[in-house]
Amino acid sequence: AMLKAERCIHIVGWDLDRRMPFPGCPEDVERLSQLGSAGHETAADGYPLRLGDFLAALVKQKPNLWIRILLWDFSLLYAASREALPATAVALRWRTPRRLDLCFDDTIPMGSAHHQKLIAIDDAVAFCGGMDLTLARWDDCAHAAGDKRRCMLDGSPYAPVHDIQVMVDGPAAEAIAEYIRSRWACAAYEKVTAVQHRPATLWPESVRPDFRQVDVALARTEPAFSAAPPVTEIERLFVRMIREAKHKIYIENQYLTSELIAATLIDALRANSELEVVIICSLTYPSWVEDAAMIAGRRRFMQRMHENGVGDRVLLLAPRNAATEEAAQIKVHAKLMAIDDRYLRIGSANLCRRSMGSDSEFDLTIIAEDAESRAAILAVRDRLLAEHCGTEPDEVAAAIAETGSLKAAIARVNTGKDRRLEPIRDDGADETMTEALYAIADPEKPIDPTL
Repeated sequence: AMLKAERCIHIVGWDLDRRMPFPGCPEDVERLSQLGSAGHETAADGYPLRLGDFLAALVKQKPNLWIRILLWDFSLLYAASREALPATAVALRWRTPRRLDLCFDDTIPMGSAHHQKLIAIDDAVAFCGGMDLTLARWDDCAHAAGDKRRCMLDGSPYAPVHDIQVMVDGPAAEAIAEYIRSRWACAAYEKVTAVQHRPATLWPESVRPDFRQVDVALARTEPAFSAAPPVTEIERLFVRMIREAKHKIYIENQYLTSELIAATLIDALRANSELEVVIICSLTYPSWVEDAAMIAGRRRFMQRMHENGVGDRVLLLAPRNAATEEAAQIKVHAKLMAIDDRYLRIGSANLCRRSMGSDSEFDLTIIAEDAESRAAILAVRDRLLAEHCGTEPDEVAAAIAETGSLKAAIARVNTGKDRRLEPIRDDGADETMTEALYAIADPEKPIDPTL
């Protein structure tokens, strides 16, 4: 899609690393293994293999193109795992053409983060979801152990990653682009005008749309800051969607700690004896703070389900591949929720306290109003379950149709040798964390909305 851009590419991210390679076709695998930390190799299509060089090349070749990158002016808490801000600025702002601009956004209160992941291209195509353009994010749907393309700059491997992004065009893309411009104006003090003559289509020919002519809802979380009030659309939309569930809720999410989401699920399950919930989550987390805070919070989340008599209808699972030891774990970074055949939600918001009121988030929900769109939501859900269970979507759909249950269907088809889902128990989760550490890792509200 970026190769087709003529006027503007706007990128909003929690993180971005200019050294990120694009490992794609088989011809690039060998190039990727030889990159090193300062290479400038090209991909098979002749464009630079690294993100920063690729964006600079686009600007040089397209005289009317502007690229604007808006990044969170991140906390020192994450400094060890990111490219240093000065290096990013030097490489992307001062060593490239003027039409590639970079802004570090600090317009949030202390303790909050800009967690949105958005890209808009010529106001005609937009991306929304969980994916950051940085290192250790790329994978394909096989999540195979030993994939040589899944490596760091020094050639060391990183764990498989499961993530989801939605691509839209039409009015939805225009609305996302308008929102990005408003954020740029707030952070960079520059008003960017909309594209007046949008191209007929920027949709990549290789991508078949899952949905056509559907309504979408765009929802945000924005913490209160200075004179601006909080925006809690994410939280309110989650509650509304769960309350409307009749039969099946399918969730993929990185975290599971929100007391409000737990209470809303309990109420919905109590009100409807036919309702069941399947949640796909990471088994563990890479940092000790993340692991302690989020696993303890997830344990309390599930305890509430059992204490309120609905735990038997909530299935918490982690995906893995055929490898042994740590390489078998697949990191779930996706943020997806499917409510029956009615709603499909994809975005940046986790089911944790931080995403409901402390961090900036952005979600897109597809609203199915006709038979074709409703069938498409179920097809996406079944495709994801098939991926996790190492089977085919048709087998998942047949098992659900025969059993009437997601839980029973998973038990029937979860027999793949290379891929499968395993229960998450969190029996030994650490409950000794101090409230101060909880406040840093998963705050419900900003530490101070005025700072």
